[in-house]
Amino acid sequence: MNRPLLSICIPTYQRVALLKELLESLLPVNELTFAVELVVSDNASTDGTAELLERYQARLPLRVLRQRSNVGIAANTIAAFRGARGTYTLYLADDDRLDLAALERCMGHLVDKPEVVCLQVPWVLWDAASDSEMHPFYRLDETVLFAPEQGLDCINFVLGSSVFPEVAIYRTEVLARILLYPRGVYVGFVMLLRALRYGSVCFSPDSYYRSLVRSQGGLAGGTEGQEGHRQAVSYFDRYRGALEVALLSALQNLAPLPLPSDLRAQADRMINDFVVMRMRLAVGLCISARRFGAAHELQQRSLLWRGDVTAAEVQEWERQLIGLVGVEAAVEVLDSLPDKRGLVLCGFTDPDGVLPAFEALEANCEVEVRDEATALRAADRREYVYLVERAESRQRLLESGLPPGHVMEFQALIAPFRILPRSFSQ
Repeated sequence: MNRPLLSICIPTYQRVALLKELLESLLPVNELTFAVELVVSDNASTDGTAELLERYQARLPLRVLRQRSNVGIAANTIAAFRGARGTYTLYLADDDRLDLAALERCMGHLVDKPEVVCLQVPWVLWDAASDSEMHPFYRLDETVLFAPEQGLDCINFVLGSSVFPEVAIYRTEVLARILLYPRGVYVGFVMLLRALRYGSVCFSPDSYYRSLVRSQGGLAGGTEGQEGHRQAVSYFDRYRGALEVALLSALQNLAPLPLPSDLRAQADRMINDFVVMRMRLAVGLCISARRFGAAHELQQRSLLWRGDVTAAEVQEWERQLIGLVGVEAAVEVLDSLPDKRGLVLCGFTDPDGVLPAFEALEANCEVEVRDEATALRAADRREYVYLVERAESRQRLLESGLPPGHVMEFQALIAPFRILPRSFSQ
């Protein structure tokens, strides 16, 4: 059996519908100008995944690995990599897509430059509803190449250009040597520097990877369920840890331990700037996923460390987001009380100014508008949670016998989230 040029490794678990869509999208791999294999590692799914894969065996160059029991995301992904037979290997999530034309160009580049053992590319956020590009996760203007002796230059490039080394094609023999189980660090940075020991690393702007954003159905159907999204909005300490390990490796033959104080300070600034940049990108991801409270937390964290914060920026942020954060908090209160039928907007002068926030959240709950008098005399008033505009309205509802935790004043609800008022130096 001839060895394929490329192994496309797909870990999966309990996502038979998404996997079917992916396999359908991959049928054109049979028409590529080079040999490909698809390596699917099934993490002991029980939802019909095995039967689905069996049906596609005749239609795709497919090899299936099946775990006896669920071994976790990392181990299942590594099992797919270690099962690769191709000269090169890439990762593909079971809910994402490949741009096969771009992939063909990237493979041509690798064949022409055999000294390259790792080809890194940006990935494109792709709107599944409209089947259109949203924006790349990071941008490159040109192809950049680093030789094994340029480890520190490579790190400086990654940090200075806001590169996120996640989507890549590795020479399989090298990948087998550098694979590691993630413990306390994000493996992308560490694997990049380890690969550089065995050959050149190339960064190309020609992206073959589409990371699908599924906005239909709100949070449950959106990017919230995607592992890459979860990591991008929460792995900041792991990013820092990975960069610390990578920098130590890059400085192995350049600086003694302990590092000189000026070099430590420089490294700390570089790493901190990168982590803050990742937080700012994560803010956008959270907003796309309608996780406004999470976006606000990340914004607050980044403001503490940035040196370019302006009053106008913070004022505009609060104008656009603080109301959404408050409404999301109210919906979370409702969700924590399963015996309640819904949420009542009570006594608002302009309820139409608040209702769009529930639509933006795609909140799956009943929302009613009642004036205060109607709310107070309603026989079913104990079956609802209340969001009121004024403190005196809340007090009267409490006097009617409603528990304090079931009646929220809007301004009091958003007060803990406010960044303003405060002074600014610019």
